[in-house]
Amino acid sequence: MTVPFNLLLSASAAAISLDAGHPVQLATDTSSISGKLLMDPKNPRIAISIHWRNATVPDEHRFAKITFDVPKQETFVHVFDAVGDIDDFIELPTPISGK
Repeated sequence: MTVPFNLLLSASAAAISLDAGHPVQLATDTSSISGKLLMDPKNPRIAISIHWRNATVPDEHRFAKITFDVPKQETFVHVFDAVGDIDDFIELPTPISGK
């Protein structure tokens, strides 16, 4: 199933990758990225990897906020927060459907 998403970054990225079973490299020329991901509706999960353009200073946190807007379902929002690059994954709480 194709699921629309929006990704908001706290700083400029050098590389962004989303993987919901099919890796996607995203453009890094903006801090707000929208698109669609192909996800397994029975096991919706996503891995995210963000390498920041500029190194963080000590104790500086960077974040990436991802929003999934599946029609006729509650909007799902998750914030990834890290000191340095982000390399993490999430599982959506319930199976997704287009119903």
